[in-house]
Amino acid sequence: MGIFGAIGKVLSGKPVFTPQDQNTQQPDFGRQTGLGQAEPQLNQAAGKVIPNVQFGRIENHWDGGRQDVYADAGNDSPVPIFLDWVNMCGAKRQLDFQLRPGESRQLLIYSGPRFANRPGGYVEVQYRTSQDGDYFMNYHEIRSEQEGGEVGFRVTEILQRGPVKDLR
Repeated sequence: MGIFGAIGKVLSGKPVFTPQDQNTQQPDFGRQTGLGQAEPQLNQAAGKVIPNVQFGRIENHWDGGRQDVYADAGNDSPVPIFLDWVNMCGAKRQLDFQLRPGESRQLLIYSGPRFANRPGGYVEVQYRTSQDGDYFMNYHEIRSEQEGGEVGFRVTEILQRGPVKDLR
């Protein structure tokens, strides 16, 4: 439909775009329904559920010049998953932990030098389905704020950005 067709529809009071007019399919990023609550994505071509991992409550602990970051990792899919590893600020940690559907657990996701500067970048997490061993990865943005005194920065949120990657 051209510009004049759209103007004609507007003038006649009809909707400009209808589902039949759209030839392109938009990617499904999974509708966010709250912290740790996302609808599972479905790979239409393969006919399989793409599981999703979300991070919830964050705790920071300092001991001298070291900092530990704990986060609640949740399985937002209808299938069990096995968390392989997480990479935060270049510190990769093996998790080797299984989560049932809807389950969440507090995990140590970073242990290293305290953040003297605002931590940037993303948290990467790789996991697989327990039944068929399909591998997936997703990225989460790090949000932080400065603590008083000599403590440095604390991680306040870890928010998913973009779709889950199916690594096959």
